[in-house]
Amino acid sequence: MAVYDNPDKNLRLYGIRYGSAILVLGSGGVKAKEIQVWQQDAKLTNEVKIVIKISEDISQRIKDKEIKYSADGLELLGNLNFSDNDNQ
Repeated sequence: MAVYDNPDKNLRLYGIRYGSAILVLGSGGVKAKEIQVWQQDAKLTNEVKIVIKISEDISQRIKDKEIKYSADGLELLGNLNFSDNDNQ
């Protein structure tokens, strides 16, 4: 998902939503007016790819029971340490 500034919608902040209560925020950047989609901007493409990779890693760790939801469903608990070297 992307969070935008208003009213111009030039700033992008990318994140991962888990349920209705958990949002893991990543990075983002400023989208130039001539850019229609993030895939047209090298920096935004890189930032989105990082968030996608983290989302995949979190999903796999949930399946592997390394990460679980807290009892109230408002937090992710467990192995939440990620690095550039994961899965290489």
